[in-house]
Amino acid sequence: MKSKGIRSETIEDVVKSAEKSRKSFVKKALAGNARWGAWRYNPDNLTLEIDSKLSGASKDNPYYVDLERCDTSAEILDCLCQLLHKNWCPPEQIGYLLKAIDELADILQSKVCSSGKDKPFNMKKHLINMPKELQ
Repeated sequence: MKSKGIRSETIEDVVKSAEKSRKSFVKKALAGNARWGAWRYNPDNLTLEIDSKLSGASKDNPYYVDLERCDTSAEILDCLCQLLHKNWCPPEQIGYLLKAIDELADILQSKVCSSGKDKPFNMKKHLINMPKELQ
């Protein structure tokens, strides 16, 4: 007996919803409007920049992460660990940074360290090809 008003989703529905969500995210990112905490993606130079008003970082010396240097799990971990020792960077902003890198990579773990094995990943190429996801 079927319950009234409850719609069961098919795998196709879930896939279509995920694709729609990804396309929406890509549009936002390419417009420079993707934010995670104090971090904002800058598609012009492939960086994540931290807002000094929200983080405590120096306005005179802005802090950014060059995503072109985030091709391996070691490089990404190095980037995160550097922030651990910045007295202006609250711990939650490190989590937001990891979330940003994950979303921009479209599931980071699968790209750089699935099954505990380090894998090279061309982040620059991935980010440059993001507009193709909208086609």
